[in-house]
Amino acid sequence: MKKTAFFILMILVLSGCAEKSPSIISPTLSPTTDPCPVEQIEQFIAAADDAMYRFTQLAQQADATPAEDLESTIKEMQVIEAEAKEIDPPSCALEAESALTSYMWTKIQGYFRLFVQELELGITPEVYTNNKPTADDEFTLAASKLEYYETKMEELRNLLLEKSKSE
Repeated sequence: MKKTAFFILMILVLSGCAEKSPSIISPTLSPTTDPCPVEQIEQFIAAADDAMYRFTQLAQQADATPAEDLESTIKEMQVIEAEAKEIDPPSCALEAESALTSYMWTKIQGYFRLFVQELELGITPEVYTNNKPTADDEFTLAASKLEYYETKMEELRNLLLEKSKSE
């Protein structure tokens, strides 16, 4: 008991002797700095459009591929998803970038579920459920995420038009 009390007392004494920590100064943007300049919006849109185009091509390829042969296509889709996550969006494009990668991830999960369902003794999606999401569930969710992404990209393109007109 005495050792514990002594130990606590020493901690309090030593912590009182420590130097005062410097206050953290947060960077502030000057009022003239645009957090979402036209050039960055254009770069983001170009990068996102390229990633989406390549991903869509692979999705079309996956749609035409037997489930048991989806592994290599899924891996290629994952590479594009990782590249999309590396896109550095301006602050006004964060939602669009997040929507893009969320859509890609969900679409990949759908193809992965198709692949796994086929590996599990050729079980059809109707029999597979057991309270697990099916590939069809993932594809339905992916479609709604794609719609959201397209809405966010349209908003971003409109913002770009407005900013271009005002310059």
